[in-house]
Amino acid sequence: MSKIARLLAAMLISAALAGCETPPPHMEPGMVTTVPGTMPIVLPLTITGDQILVELEAQRPDGGLRKIWAVVNMGHARPMLQKHLYHELEIDQGRRLSFRLGGIPISVDAGLVLPLDDAAYPARQVGPFFFSQNVEAVLQADTLEQFEIVLDYADKTMTLAKPGSLKPEGVAVPIRVNQETGLAVVDLTVDGTAFPVVIDCGGGYTWARPSVIQKFLVAHPSWERADGAVGPSNYNMLDYAFEKQGTVVRLPDAAIGSMPVKDVGVMATGP
Repeated sequence: MSKIARLLAAMLISAALAGCETPPPHMEPGMVTTVPGTMPIVLPLTITGDQILVELEAQRPDGGLRKIWAVVNMGHARPMLQKHLYHELEIDQGRRLSFRLGGIPISVDAGLVLPLDDAAYPARQVGPFFFSQNVEAVLQADTLEQFEIVLDYADKTMTLAKPGSLKPEGVAVPIRVNQETGLAVVDLTVDGTAFPVVIDCGGGYTWARPSVIQKFLVAHPSWERADGAVGPSNYNMLDYAFEKQGTVVRLPDAAIGSMPVKDVGVMATGP
């Protein structure tokens, strides 16, 4: 399987048949900037618990560099920092978030950056997730939307390139990208019906609206696998009603554009 095919197959596992976040304030030109420099750049990834981690070098107010582990979450728009780092980098005072990713300088307007509650390894960090490193930040979609990106789960690398500069491998499928958030959507076809699916490499399982899945279960009741989140679908491992009340199904045949995907696990949950 090619790198692109592996990418799409892996990212589908963490997609959702709905939007993931309330859009941020209207993005004006210059709110996220980068200096192209030498590209493409290939960065090593750390993959833990179906999450992608990268190391950033943030610029401190005194001009020094601060290394930060960040989780890549393309299902949300706005970058996030734990509160101690949010204050340390003076984002709360209106200072832009400036950092290097693989040597590429990126600068984000302070108004786009959100604070997170503090938590340190080995506790849950960045929401309900556990990581093998001390993760202090979330790298979101709008921060990366100026690049052409390849996430290779098999080789554990991220490639950043100028748009249109890479020769794609594998099966090309159409996507739609929200220019204000960077969120990417593909159409997932199930049983002859296409539905919009957010590509979310920050999630650990495919989620769908119950109203969507229920239509399939009427015609295919054998697709239901569990009442309530079990196994990998119990991703948060907390007493969440939306997981306990979810329905886990297995889609035997589906497709993203012309690329078939087989035996996709989905949990129907949420409003």
